[in-house]
Amino acid sequence: MKSLWHLETLNTRLTASNLDRCFYTNVVQTFLDGSATNQLTGSPAQWPNAVHTAKSDVITDRWSWGSGPSRRESTLTTQGATVVPVNEPILTLGNFEVHLGATYANPVWRLDYQGQVVRVTNETVRLTPPLSVDAASLLQTRTAVGTNGATVHTRFYWPKPPTGVVAGYTAPLVTFVETRIDGVTPIRWCWLIISPKPTGPATTISPKNSCLSPDWIRMCHRPNGRN
Repeated sequence: MKSLWHLETLNTRLTASNLDRCFYTNVVQTFLDGSATNQLTGSPAQWPNAVHTAKSDVITDRWSWGSGPSRRESTLTTQGATVVPVNEPILTLGNFEVHLGATYANPVWRLDYQGQVVRVTNETVRLTPPLSVDAASLLQTRTAVGTNGATVHTRFYWPKPPTGVVAGYTAPLVTFVETRIDGVTPIRWCWLIISPKPTGPATTISPKNSCLSPDWIRMCHRPNGRN
């Protein structure tokens, strides 16, 4: 589900006939498939096994990727897109909610909301504009020690604490800084996030974890005992 999106739509009226066809165009989806980075571009209507449906105010575009055990069925769901009278104001994607869903041929690993490692066959997340570090961002540090003596240190940013009815809920991740692993080999491995590089109207998925492509991660090693 980790992916980066650039979404554009047709400049068109929201009529019943126009909603019966995919209104996304010039889309770029960069996503992980195992350890590889892949891209789908153009209109979702042109992607493998594409299907478009419009029901009430929910528009769904479906496609697939991969085959056999690695096959996944994906959906891009736009909620709130319905027929708009001629005298209504101009609407943009910001007026709608866009969700990405995936169904896997084989279960995949993920962390549930309690931090437990589980296996799932489907996931759904909301696409949101990418966050950026600012003066109100909160630097977080975590350390995990394994029974074999290995230690994992990670640093990342959360946004400022939420207020109102959502106060106390886990914050979305703004960005990772680095992850260091000690005690596995004589070499200390460090994953550094160089910089997220979305431009224009890109969107990222941010349920509780970052959506960065390996293109933006630099792996280096440092001798033990050195920072």
